[in-house]
Amino acid sequence: CGGAVGGTDCFLLTKSGDWLGTPPMKAMNTIRWYAAAIMFGGGWWITGGYSGGSLATTEVWDNQTWQNYINLPRAMDGHCLINVNSSHAFLCGGHTGSTYLSASYFFSEDTGFLPQTDMITAKGFFACSLDSDDRVFTVGGWTGSNLNNVQYF
Repeated sequence: CGGAVGGTDCFLLTKSGDWLGTPPMKAMNTIRWYAAAIMFGGGWWITGGYSGGSLATTEVWDNQTWQNYINLPRAMDGHCLINVNSSHAFLCGGHTGSTYLSASYFFSEDTGFLPQTDMITAKGFFACSLDSDDRVFTVGGWTGSNLNNVQYF
């Protein structure tokens, strides 16, 4: 969902390989690009992004409508959001429009966002992944110039 062109449009890839667009999938409530998204808590959770400025808002798709959800600890775009398990997600890095972030958090619906150790390098617009040993890796990114570093938690 989202993007710099048609920023609330959503597209769904079916199991048969067909793309469904808006409509039949409803548009998000907020135009956003550079957002992060995961399947979480029975829905599709879209976080932050940019729409004339960095956003702290999030939305959840419940297979029928977009619902506003919990705000991020601060406005951000270009951040990492990844499932750690069925009840917890990990959020790190990002960009605020003028600053690159090093902060990281665990999130659960029970505890909200709990601060963790900061990343070594503040960065945005990077890749992230969870490995088989439950370590979160952040790869590359941007801080005004391209990064080639790898960090893990």
